[in-house]
Amino acid sequence: MANIFSDNFNRVDSPTLGSNWTPVTGTFEIVSNQAKLTVNPSEGLAKHSAANYSTADYTVESVVNTDTFGGAAGVAGRINGTSYYGVIAGAGFLRLNRYPGLNQLGYATTSTTGQRTLKLKMEGSAIKAFIDGIELISATDTVITGAGVAGLTTLGAVGASLALWDNFTVDDLFVPFPDELIQSRRMIDDP
Repeated sequence: MANIFSDNFNRVDSPTLGSNWTPVTGTFEIVSNQAKLTVNPSEGLAKHSAANYSTADYTVESVVNTDTFGGAAGVAGRINGTSYYGVIAGAGFLRLNRYPGLNQLGYATTSTTGQRTLKLKMEGSAIKAFIDGIELISATDTVITGAGVAGLTTLGAVGASLALWDNFTVDDLFVPFPDELIQSRRMIDDP
């Protein structure tokens, strides 16, 4: 697995997330070494300012505040225009959605709130949602197949001061073969 992009948001407070980010809906800024949503539409979205990734099979992970008073915050992947997958968490729940249109692919109740690590894993048509390293939702969906990019997302009436993210990472799922296995395979193929 190789890192595609990461951002720990450890920089001076700023009214924007910086040049690596593009707000799509809502206003995001840096406050106290975290990303923060400050102006909230019904669905907030900020994406990594990069060309589409070279693979559609990757994970998106971030520490997210799940105490959002009626709304939810999380991470998104395969963002292409308004189409993307998002895993969001609020007080007591985790949802896996496909946008646009807020198509719910899965839902789970959780007993935990506060700062939680959310992860979205996309591998072919297998789309999974994790909280604190535990897989809670697994779905199969073939609608969004392009790589797109990753980002931050919100849903509903999130309290602006409560939607916070930290330690954002995007990793591809490709695991290269160790050199020894490749060499062994060559010896078998070419006696």
